[in-house]
Amino acid sequence: MVYSQLGRGSYVSDSVGGSAEEADGDHEETDAEGPDWPVDVIYNGDPRPPYAQVADILRREILEGAYLPGSQLPPAREIQERFKVANSTAQNAYRCLKQDGLVYAVQERGVFVTGAGQPRWRTRPPRPPPGPLPGRDHPT
Repeated sequence: MVYSQLGRGSYVSDSVGGSAEEADGDHEETDAEGPDWPVDVIYNGDPRPPYAQVADILRREILEGAYLPGSQLPPAREIQERFKVANSTAQNAYRCLKQDGLVYAVQERGVFVTGAGQPRWRTRPPRPPPGPLPGRDHPT
């Protein structure tokens, strides 16, 4: 009656007593008011985890110019709906793109495509060393 898909969640089966073969198939809802983009498919037969598949599709779209430098990527919620994946899967896909230097995040604003003059850090920029700042008096 219920089936699960890694990285996607658990769903109620279309029919009672459905076979395992049915559970592995596509169970997309037919929405008259569906998204305005084609729903991409994450393949269960692909040995890569779902977040890597999502990251690869987004990476391809960035490199093909679907998202221009400086433009904002859709919020994680839209990525969840588009790919039918969990929030953590969408967040991990964005994390992969950040590690590749293709995108950067701005807190409270979103994820943006890296462009000329934008930071391309693989990790956070270095923090200043602990202790007093140079040129400031501090009690001894």
